[in-house]
Amino acid sequence: MIARTLRDGLTAAVDGVFALFRGVSPWPALIVGGAIVALLMLGLFRWLTKSNELEKRRNVFIARALEQNLELTVDRIAPQLERADWMTARGRFEPSWDMSAEWEDATSPIFPADRIPGGRRSDENEYTRYEGSLDGVLPTGLSYNIFSGANNREGIGANFQSRWSTDFGITLSQPLLRDAGFGVQMADIRIARKGVEAADAEFQYQVSRTVADVLNAYVELMFRKDNLKARQEALDLASQLLKDNEDRLEIGVMSPLDVSQARTEVANQTQNVIEAERAHREAENDLKRLMFRDMGPYLQTRLLPSELPPVPSFADPVLNVVHALEYRPDLTERRKRLEQAGIRLRRAKNALLPYVNAFGGYSLLGLEDSLDESYETTVDAYDRVWSVGVAVTIPLGMSQERGKKRRAELEEERAVLAVKQLEQDIIVEVDNAAQAVLANQKKVDAAREARQFAYESLMAEQEKLNAGASTTFVVAQLQRDLAFARSNELRAYADWQKSVVELAHREGTLPMRLDIVFTGP
Repeated sequence: MIARTLRDGLTAAVDGVFALFRGVSPWPALIVGGAIVALLMLGLFRWLTKSNELEKRRNVFIARALEQNLELTVDRIAPQLERADWMTARGRFEPSWDMSAEWEDATSPIFPADRIPGGRRSDENEYTRYEGSLDGVLPTGLSYNIFSGANNREGIGANFQSRWSTDFGITLSQPLLRDAGFGVQMADIRIARKGVEAADAEFQYQVSRTVADVLNAYVELMFRKDNLKARQEALDLASQLLKDNEDRLEIGVMSPLDVSQARTEVANQTQNVIEAERAHREAENDLKRLMFRDMGPYLQTRLLPSELPPVPSFADPVLNVVHALEYRPDLTERRKRLEQAGIRLRRAKNALLPYVNAFGGYSLLGLEDSLDESYETTVDAYDRVWSVGVAVTIPLGMSQERGKKRRAELEEERAVLAVKQLEQDIIVEVDNAAQAVLANQKKVDAAREARQFAYESLMAEQEKLNAGASTTFVVAQLQRDLAFARSNELRAYADWQKSVVELAHREGTLPMRLDIVFTGP
């Protein structure tokens, strides 16, 4: 379709130009037509290039990864599951409203000795019952039931009249030992809330890890890009040496051996360029894998990073360790799990107590010929019933409760040790990361000096070769040394940047330093 459109456009443009200059010299028509074709081809080239390249800055790469990274998408589900459990736990104290209606038509036989001769063989009665109640539990453990009902009876039992009896009341039951108080009743909610906080902290750690991976892949891509350029420059130097040697051979001041050595060096540098190109594409794929949920459509897309990440100097082993113990999300997650274990242990200890429940109830009664009158007498509280009492249940043995308590104690002990172990790991990791930053910074300075010395040595040896005081073998060796020094300098700088990123991640401050704000999964 694109080709057909381009062909039609070119044809129309050329026809228009020739029609404009018909009867005149053909050169103006050819010049104008050529210019139009060139403009159309330039526009097509830019369109194709734009559709097949992504020239983006570091923050855009990070934003794309946070949005589409597949592993991060999977990790985002865990906090949502914990929130679902939290919602389920909060539903424990939500009241329920129950309603029922019942109709009954009963025909019951009369005992033969009680029958009146020639009278009925059975009694007929009709019953109607309406009930409604509000049930629930309060965070103290108090169970309540607020109820109201109306009964209607018609038939022989009501002297063949319609009689309504109504009631309205409340019953309460409060645990005094086992299952008593906010600590036990709210345990499931508090455990679920700590689970949400732990899952959020774990997700934040995964975000930090993903951001660090993206930055490291970005730095690696920049290194591969610059290293490819350095390898190409080394190939250009080798090609120039070969050209100079061939020129000297023609005028008889250079031996064929020197030309062969120069050609060998060109072949070696060509291999290095090919390998650098392969490594560059591999680095692109590594970054794409982190950026895109489905990298298939982007497999042929070229990534063009346009800036280097800043490298702030904040390597201070002692201060970094202090920050890590305060900000590390995975340590926060372990501490929240420890708090969960503590809540479970307190609940298990409460389960060893006997059941002692205080209960009571109060009801108002009414009885009249009509429903309205019956409710009026109920509200007037002429007839009422109240009750109070205490129920005690003492389990014998309690092996199950003691086993749960022992398990809760071991789980809390394991959680304490897990926190301590992670703190020790963090101290070692952060100190090693800080030392790596300081060492890599020195390596950058050393590599820069080595590259400068290699360049000066090559220039000096090149002048000697031009003066006939050196050989192609020595110059080619110095060219390889310079290429190696350039790559080594680029690698040292990339390692320095990666070590800074890793230190920020190990310290737990990487998202903070990049102004990444967490608003929930």
